Amino acid sequence: MLVWVIDDQREIREGVASLLERRLDAAQITGLFAQGHDALEALVRGEPVDVALVDLGLPDMGGADLIRQLRFARRDAAIIAFTVAFDDEALFSALRAGASGYITKDAPDQDIVDAVRSAASGAAPFSPDIGRRVAASFWPPPRGPAPRDPDPIIVLTPRERQILDLICTGASYRDIGAALGITLGTVQTHIKNVYGKLGVCTKVEAMRWTLGATSPQR
Repeated sequence: MLVWVIDDQREIREGVASLLERRLDAAQITGLFAQGHDALEALVRGEPVDVALVDLGLPDMGGADLIRQLRFARRDAAIIAFTVAFDDEALFSALRAGASGYITKDAPDQDIVDAVRSAASGAAPFSPDIGRRVAASFWPPPRGPAPRDPDPIIVLTPRERQILDLICTGASYRDIGAALGITLGTVQTHIKNVYGKLGVCTKVEAMRWTLGATSPQR
């Protein structure tokens, strides 16, 4: 697993690199960049990356813009927004740009390690508060305003809505089964049905669908 850390603060870059090297045997830190353009130059040189942690507050370019360019150049790479910013604008801009996950810098060390590990395996890691915010943006509280209907043709059952909520938190299939008290096979069936209705194939695509960031075939 080849990991890049893109952050303008040296102590954070080196601290995260040291953390991952100590706690994640599969991780190889192959890029430490203080600016977004340094990372883009590495892409031009053909340097590979599997997981990139990207600060949204870089001095030379917007973090969302960098994520977008990384995503375009390395469609198979996992890109995690790694930042102190957790306002809705920063969150949703990063996701629309192509971020695979969103972790705040004050997250516990183990959460950061787990985020890199899970992102490399295809999951969508989020700090707990961030995941709940993504889910809440799509399913407003019952007493709140009427929920927007992104596509009146698509009708999810209450159970499928629960599944989609949990998908938006980055939960694994086993986590979803444990949370809802259903078997792994039942989880897989529900997720297959949800993905089919939404016209998506992955967790990240399902999350982007909830944000209205892309227009998958529905």
